[in-house]
Amino acid sequence: MGAAPAPLFFANECLPLDRQDIELYHAGMNTKNSKYETCATDAAESWIRAQPHALRMEINLGYPCNNRCMFCTEIANRCGEKAKQAKDLLTTEYVMQAMAEQRRHGAQHVTFLGGEPTIRPDFLKLVKYARHDLGFSTVFLTSNGRMLARPQYAAALVKAGLTHLCLSLHGHTPELHDRLTGSPGSFEQLLTGINELRKLNFPFRLTSVINRINLSHLAEMARHQLELEPLRIAWAYVRPAGGALERMEEIVPRYTEARGFMHQAMRIFDEYRAIFTLAGVPLCIMQGFEKYCDELYWTNDSLRREVEKPGERLFISAGHGKIKNNACLKCSRVQICDGVPLEYAKKRGFEEFIPISGEKISDVSVFTDQRMKEE
Repeated sequence: MGAAPAPLFFANECLPLDRQDIELYHAGMNTKNSKYETCATDAAESWIRAQPHALRMEINLGYPCNNRCMFCTEIANRCGEKAKQAKDLLTTEYVMQAMAEQRRHGAQHVTFLGGEPTIRPDFLKLVKYARHDLGFSTVFLTSNGRMLARPQYAAALVKAGLTHLCLSLHGHTPELHDRLTGSPGSFEQLLTGINELRKLNFPFRLTSVINRINLSHLAEMARHQLELEPLRIAWAYVRPAGGALERMEEIVPRYTEARGFMHQAMRIFDEYRAIFTLAGVPLCIMQGFEKYCDELYWTNDSLRREVEKPGERLFISAGHGKIKNNACLKCSRVQICDGVPLEYAKKRGFEEFIPISGEKISDVSVFTDQRMKEE
């Protein structure tokens, strides 16, 4: 294999806030700041990321996808120069070399992301190389699951060496899921793929993006997903980026608007003692259901929840593009909360977030449930 045309490590942390940034947020975030744009786009530029502390690596195999999800953060990158750069860079040989290099450094876990990884003609080859040739103990795929409906594809993935699989399911009916994915038939293809996995006794996870379109159906979605018997369920609040930022009022509900629907769904997960987490929701909105907050299960190595500047008491979440304001500093959960997405705060401010009184909590184990930890 030839020499890699670009470094294998990419930075993915937000730039630290300076006094101008602090004043900007105290003033109401009405001024555009290019550094925040960098925070929002870092992930799109980072095709291969290594996390040496956790012996893990992630590979974004490019932007192409056979769905057209209306909330997709990569929707603007599917064509044009960025798509061409990704295609030119992420050749079979380059991806294999990247995996081999990280394996030599001790990596045990590789995650394939997209776009949609399974539509790459070389994907089975990459899985086999990772598992059987390099010996990664964990080969993880995040997918929309449509390719699994093809005869023998699920079996071929398992044979190639896939060990973990997370499937995206955004509704409990064809009408809802297909509307969100922009792809008629995607719901039935996904369920067909799940049936194939169940025949193989291959465990899978489910993930969903909470948005204004499926918001009133979260309880029905919870019951439907529990019936499918996934290993675990991981939902995420829609991030105001890409397609969701362009159509924010249509797609991104206010947290206070969504709270009741999310709590209703989480009561169902409580009833069934489900292994469930929810990402992207501040702890003041999760009150009573804190054990389901995904960010509480991140290690301090992979998520710095607070950055305190000398002489300033402003807390930000490094690496996730989130922020907390002065009112948040009064909250008992400020030291363990991940905060509010920058894009959301710019558009809507902080008025809906009410600080929770009480003694400051600095230990996430006060809320965490051992069952929710990733196996």
